[in-house]
Amino acid sequence: MRLRWAAKDLGFEKIALRDNLMIAHFVSNQESPYYETETYHQVMQYIISHPKRCALKEAHGKLILTMKEVSTVTQALEIVRAMAE
Repeated sequence: MRLRWAAKDLGFEKIALRDNLMIAHFVSNQESPYYETETYHQVMQYIISHPKRCALKEAHGKLILTMKEVSTVTQALEIVRAMAE
């Protein structure tokens, strides 16, 4: 639950772990004011600074973050918390 709460605070609507991947879905409304917030810019800065590990894609009008080498909930929570810093 802590992971979901932390992810929600960053603007992720959904987060999942599978096959050593963390998959996070951003706010689905692309017109949302979220995309102009400092929080969104912090997440994007984290993604930019970890290019080998992070990938962004758009599917069905949704922005999705995929992060490699995340095998545990504890590891995912540490990453989500690092994005918020």
